[in-house]
Amino acid sequence: MNVILASTDVVLDSDGVLRRMPMFVQPACSSTGACALPTINPLGFAAYRAFSLLPDPSTGPSLEESGGHATFGTAWQHPLEVDRTGSAFINYSTGPGQFKNKYHQYLSFSDVYQASFPSDKVKGNIVLVGGYYLTGVPDEFLTPAGNGTKMPGVEVHANLLNMLLPLQPKFLMSEPAALLVLIILLLALATAVGVARVTVLWGLAGTAGAIVLFTVGMSALAVFNGWVPDLFHPWLAIALTYSGVTAYRFLYEDREKRKVTALFGHYLKPEIVAELAKTRGGVEDILRGGERRDITLMFVDIRGFTSMSESMAASDVTEVVQMYLDHLSGIIFTWDGTVDKYVGDEIMAFWNAPRLQDNHALLAIRCAYDCINRAAELQQKLLAKGLPPIRWGIGINTGPAVVGNMGSRSRLQYTALGDTVNTAARFCSHAPAFEVLIGQQTYEMCRDYIAVDLVPGVQLKGKSAETFRIYEVTAVRETPTDPWVQFPTQMATQAHHTFTTEYTQQTVIAAGESGSSDILVGEAAQEALARQAQSPN
Repeated sequence: MNVILASTDVVLDSDGVLRRMPMFVQPACSSTGACALPTINPLGFAAYRAFSLLPDPSTGPSLEESGGHATFGTAWQHPLEVDRTGSAFINYSTGPGQFKNKYHQYLSFSDVYQASFPSDKVKGNIVLVGGYYLTGVPDEFLTPAGNGTKMPGVEVHANLLNMLLPLQPKFLMSEPAALLVLIILLLALATAVGVARVTVLWGLAGTAGAIVLFTVGMSALAVFNGWVPDLFHPWLAIALTYSGVTAYRFLYEDREKRKVTALFGHYLKPEIVAELAKTRGGVEDILRGGERRDITLMFVDIRGFTSMSESMAASDVTEVVQMYLDHLSGIIFTWDGTVDKYVGDEIMAFWNAPRLQDNHALLAIRCAYDCINRAAELQQKLLAKGLPPIRWGIGINTGPAVVGNMGSRSRLQYTALGDTVNTAARFCSHAPAFEVLIGQQTYEMCRDYIAVDLVPGVQLKGKSAETFRIYEVTAVRETPTDPWVQFPTQMATQAHHTFTTEYTQQTVIAAGESGSSDILVGEAAQEALARQAQSPN
């Protein structure tokens, strides 16, 4: 009768799962001198060796370890991979309880004690004896095959035995280190490129999808190649890459948003600034060092303001200009225009930069219509503050110009330069109050939406009268089939006359009440004040 010592010791991984079996265990009797064996093998291998070497297990090869591999004579075509502690992966073939419930390879101790089982149940087979879900016996372990259900220790050794029994055992081995490094690098690179090209939410969804696909793919490769894949480090690489790229994007995009807001906040309405701030390339992509493109420019200038301001207090001049600029700039923003600059009481605005606008000429025309149509609103506000009403003319021109960030090193401004700009300014200087003068290209782009009259007798320096035409816009319509709507020039002129009369009357009354003629406006006010002084009241 041969007695062979074997080990039932197991070593759990850090997560509490039993994946490896120690193949070389130093027995306690070796340290005390009670036995001469330096190491013993696990129960599963000991049973396999005894079964393989029948009828005399005392002779024959033993399990030998060298260079991270274990061999059993010449029985195995491929060696068994072991780690630095001498442990090998268990290739689980069954889950917890399946030896009993599925394969019926189980006998209870009562059946053995009573000899109430057929002999062929054990004849010619290897029999392992052990506890099977015994209450109070801590011999159950979490395994990769358990899905959270613990497996009795005897079944763990039975799985090890099943792994060794085939003529050519299918051993598990670690994923090659070089392949793991390559996979991590490729996954990190792919994640970085992918996440950088999409929004944060799409990047998160793509990252989650990549983790799922990678896990499924590596699991399939592991099954076919006998690998135990390292999923944790690739998962960590994907997660860290996503987090790093996303954090960088938040910091970079936040910085670019601040730069865009600082650059365009004074020229554009907040909604357009926010839209430009979303540009992936930031300020550099918007500006691109300046470029030549077709734009539509609009100049607005107060008529007779210089002479009027000479007779006004400085604070009144400032308030009139401020209210005028606020009112018209708001209208320009409503029509998605870019306010380039204010030069005294002159406003320069343009369309089709920095963002592209296919109907830029028509947007400028409709903005000019609103500037005149809503003139009475500003006149009413001025009158309420005791300030004189004002009138303005508008010039619009379309054509190529250079737009970009220009200026000195100490002061940069987003602006437009070129002959188209100068011509638009000249149109404005020739435009009568509450009228809009436009050039040929503006008319060509809007001819289905506007009605015009040719303006004769206006000659601009450097322009040929035969080839250069100036038009006054007289009517507009929403679509090419809608009825015409007259330009509100006459209405604005009449409203201005009404408000001027009211303002003159206010000034006369104020002068009469104060007893001073210093704040009177014009000869009419002086005469009215004189008449009031002669009145018995």
